[in-house]
Amino acid sequence: AIATLGSMNPPSTIILDALRRALKDKDYRTRIAAVNALRALGESDPDQITPVLKDALESESYDPVKRILTATIENLKKNNSSAN
Repeated sequence: AIATLGSMNPPSTIILDALRRALKDKDYRTRIAAVNALRALGESDPDQITPVLKDALESESYDPVKRILTATIENLKKNNSSAN
């Protein structure tokens, strides 16, 4: 279900709210799925998605998820700067 949300471009407020909640789920696999969905959405609108990922990074405590968040943020920044 979370992966499907990542294919709904442009994302509505409802979709982003659902993914924000998923980023706070107690199961790290759910959080990773949310990051992947946000990465897909961020390819078309990194300026909207990057702040959501940065907020999640601030509160994330599990190192593997932190690494995925960091890499996703960096990739979105890189892709955004090369598109400009």
